[in-house]
Amino acid sequence: MPSRNPHNPAFVTVLARNYLGLALTMAESVARHHPDLPIYLCFMDDREGVCSELVAARGFRALRIEDVDLPERLRLVYQYDVIEASTAVKPFVLRHLLRGEHDQLVFLDPDLWCLGPMTEVFALLATHALVLTPHVVAPIPEGLATDELQILSCGVFNLGFLALRRAGGEAFLDWWAGRLTTGAVSRPKEGYFFDQKWLDLAPAFCPSVAVLRHRGYNVAWWNAHERTVTGEAPAWRIAETGEPLVFMHFSALPPADDDRLSRNVVQDGPRVGYTLATRPDLAPIFAGYRAALAANAADSFKRLRYAYSMYDDGSWVLPEERDRYWRSPQLRAARPNPFARNAPAKAAAGGMLTGLAAAARAFLPAGLRKAP
Repeated sequence: MPSRNPHNPAFVTVLARNYLGLALTMAESVARHHPDLPIYLCFMDDREGVCSELVAARGFRALRIEDVDLPERLRLVYQYDVIEASTAVKPFVLRHLLRGEHDQLVFLDPDLWCLGPMTEVFALLATHALVLTPHVVAPIPEGLATDELQILSCGVFNLGFLALRRAGGEAFLDWWAGRLTTGAVSRPKEGYFFDQKWLDLAPAFCPSVAVLRHRGYNVAWWNAHERTVTGEAPAWRIAETGEPLVFMHFSALPPADDDRLSRNVVQDGPRVGYTLATRPDLAPIFAGYRAALAANAADSFKRLRYAYSMYDDGSWVLPEERDRYWRSPQLRAARPNPFARNAPAKAAAGGMLTGLAAAARAFLPAGLRKAP
C-alpha cells in the first residue's frame, strides 16, 4: 500500500545477522509510531536468505548487501571488521533506495528504540537535504567520564541516526561512499572513526544540512548529563526542555546485571560514569527495552557468527590480516577475492553456513519460527 506521504519515505538499518533481535526490536518500535511507512533491514551476511525470510514474515522489508550496487564488495568487507563494514556500506544502501521508489530515508542503528513519532525529522526534510543529531548540545561538566575531547575524537554528529532526501542528498552520498571505500576503519589516533568522523564536514560540503538539537532524539550515555527523563510511558519527556522523548540509543548495552548505561562507561579515578543507580529516571526505559529484546530472541541471535569472519575454508580472518590488506593498495589489487583459499574448502564452509541457517530458525521462540 503506498505511503500517504507524497515523498514515499522509509526507514532503513544495516546489520549483521547476529543483530537481528535488536533490529526487529527497533523496527517494531518504529512501526508503532509510523505504521504506514516501510522499514528495511539490510543484511551484511544473509547469504542463504534465512534471516530475510524471517524479516518478511514479520512485515518488514529485507535487503541483502548482494542486492546493492557496491563495487568490489569482497575487497571492502574483508578489510573491515563487522562494525566497520556495516558502517562503510551505509551510503551505498541509502543511495540504492533513493534510486528506487523512495525520496526520503531515515537511517537508524539496530540498537535504537523508538518511543514517539519523528515529526520534526519529516518537517525538516521538507526544506533540507540532510538531518543530523549532534552527540551533545550543551557543554559537558567537568568530572564526568565523557568529555568534549572524547566527543571530538568520535565526531560531532552521531550516525546512529541520519535522515536525507533525494534532492541534494545523492551528491552528498556519492562523496561519502567514495570516502568509506577505504576510510571506515576505527583508528581515532589516525583520524578515523568508522563512517562518523567524515560527517563533521557535512555542514561545509552539503549546502542544506539541518542540525536537529531536539533533546528527545538520540538520548544515550554520552549526553545523559543534559537529558533527564520525566513522566511515564508512553509520555516520557526531557525534563530540561519539556520535549518528548522520541528515541533512545542503547549503544554497547551491558548485561542486565551491569547497571552502567553502556559498556563504554568507565570509572576513571574521580571521573564519574553514569549508572542506573545514579540515573533512576532511565531504569524503567532500560527494563522495557530489555524485555522487548528478550521477546525477539536477541541473545540467541547473538550466537550467530558473522559470515565474513572466516575464509572460504572455514579458517578465521585475523585482525592483523584485515589491517595489512587495508594498508596495502597493492595487496587489494592482487587479491580481488581475499576470502578465497581452495575449492574443496568452500564445500565445508557452505555446510557450516547451512548449519548456522538451521540454528537461526531453532533460536527463535515458537511464535517467531517459520518452517524451513
